[in-house]
Amino acid sequence: MEHGLSFLLIFIILKILILIIKIDLKLIEIDFFVKIDDTECMNLSTLKSLSRIKGVRQADIASMAGVSRQAVNQWWNSSDPNLTVLSKTQERLAESFGVSMDVLSKELPVVSSDSQRSKIETQLLWDKLYPDLEHFARGLVVGHAAALARLVQVFGLFTAEKIAGKQVWKKFSQYKNMIHPGRRRTLEIVWTEIQNPT
Repeated sequence: MEHGLSFLLIFIILKILILIIKIDLKLIEIDFFVKIDDTECMNLSTLKSLSRIKGVRQADIASMAGVSRQAVNQWWNSSDPNLTVLSKTQERLAESFGVSMDVLSKELPVVSSDSQRSKIETQLLWDKLYPDLEHFARGLVVGHAAALARLVQVFGLFTAEKIAGKQVWKKFSQYKNMIHPGRRRTLEIVWTEIQNPT
C-alpha cells in the first residue's frame, strides 16, 4: 500500500513538473516572438508633410496618435529627423493618414531630393498656383478644380488618375476650362472615348 501511494505521489509530482516545464517553454516561446523593444522609427519631415497635405494640426495629430499635445510639440521641435515612437502610436498615425507604417518611417522621395522636388515644383507650380507641393497635394486631396486641372494638364488623365484617384475623371467637366485650350482639346477627346466606349 505504501509502495502504491509513493508511486502515485511520484506520478503526480512528475505530472506537475511536466506541466510547469510546458508552461515555461510556452512562455519562453512567447517571449522569443514578442518584440521586447516595441518601438518604431518615424520620419519627422514625412509626418509634417502629411499633416500639411491633409490640413491636420498638431492637436489633431496628438488625438490621432493617442499622445499628448506636448509630445507632438516635442516631435515638431526635435532636431533629430527620425523620431522613436511606440509601434501603436505609429500604427494609429499611419491608419489615420491612410498610409503604411513603412511610409511614415521613411522620408518621402520628393522631400528628400531637392532636385526632384525642384523639377516637380517647376512643372506644377511655375505660376505659384499653390505656395508649395504640400499645399498643392492638399488641393488634390480635397478635390480643388485648379489643382486637378494642373495635374491633368501636366501629366494627362491616366497618370493623374494614378496620383489623385477617380475624381480626375468624375470632375473633368468642372475643371477642364482651366486647362490650356490646346491641351484641353486632346484631353476632351480622351475623356469622351473613355466615358462612351464603342
